[in-house]
Parts: sequence; C-alpha cells; structure tokens
Amino acid sequence: MGQKTHPIGLRLGIIRSWDSNWYDEKSFAGKLSEDMTIRNYVRNRLKKAGISRILIERTPKRAVITINTSRPGIVIGRSGKEISQLEEELKKITSKDVKILINEIKRPELDAYLMPAGSGAAATLLHPEFSVVVPQPDPVKIPSAFGVALHASDLVVAVNEWIVFARSEGTIQRAYDYWVLGKGAEEKRRRWSVMHDVLGWER
Repeated sequence: MGQKTHPIGLRLGIIRSWDSNWYDEKSFAGKLSEDMTIRNYVRNRLKKAGISRILIERTPKRAVITINTSRPGIVIGRSGKEISQLEEELKKITSKDVKILINEIKRPELDAYLMPAGSGAAATLLHPEFSVVVPQPDPVKIPSAFGVALHASDLVVAVNEWIVFARSEGTIQRAYDYWVLGKGAEEKRRRWSVMHDVLGWER
C-alpha cells in the first residue's frame, strides 16, 4: 500500500501556513467556493503579473487578500488605479469590503510555480501559436518547456540537441498531433472490476 501525503498538508504549521485563514462552521462550503472564485478571477484578470500564491483572510465584514507576485507594478498600476479597481471588482464577488496587499517575490527563479510558467512564456515567443497554461486538475503528461538552472550550459546543450533530434525524428510532431490535435486518440475502455462485471453495480 502506498503511503501518500499531500505536499502542502505535510508542511502546514512547520514551514508553510494556510492559503485561506478563516473559520465558519455554518457556511463553510459557500466561503470555500467563494475563495476559489476569487483566486480564479484574480489569476485570469492578471495573467501577466507573475502571481504565485493568493492568500485570503476573512473577518465578518472584511476580506484581506494578499497577492504574491513577481511583477507588483502590473497589479498596482499607475498611481494605484489598477489595485483600487480590482478591490471594487472583488467587492462585488464577496459583498464585503476588500483590502488587497502586495507581497513582491524577489527571486521568481526560485519559485516552483513561476519558473516553469516563465519558461513556457519564453517558448511562446518562438512559437506564438501556443500559450502558457497551468493545467488543473489534470496535468499534461509531456513537458512543453524545460526549466534549466542558471549557468547549466551542459544541460542546455543536451536539451537543445535532444530537441533537434526529436524534431528530425518526428517525436515532437507526433506528440503535437496526439496531445494538441487529438489525432489517433481513442476513448479509454473501462477496466474489468468486480462491482461492475460481477455484481452489476453501475455508477
């Protein structure tokens, strides 16, 4: 039996805190759904701001949202107009006063969320037909960009040579046809199971 633990839950209370800090026993589901709506809205609204984490703290009459970003200027805007407008937009979602705080990420190359997104964004300069997507909840199973440490020249050369070889050999084209265009994809057949095939239980 595998002993699997969520990577965030393993660190809570030790080196990481909760992304949402509030307690409401009666309307927990509604507030949890609202937190997800806020995070999705902010990420879609500020796609180019390099947002890593969005922390939400609640009081009965107020919501404090802390945005961890590598590009605070995009979030704040000229003379703070952008952040004020965002507060008004989020106020309509929460029906509460909203205060937005900015936490600048000094070294985005060390952030596990931003580094692959930045590498993918750089790749779109060469291939504008693609865009950067953070897959949730079902991640793609082949890499579309490679994050390489600074000064790792040998690894860069090896990766570039592999890309040239894979392109000439047709591996990249086949992956593109299958994963992007859907060519040759087949619907997965249901596996045999006791519940369905013996007991006749259906979902």
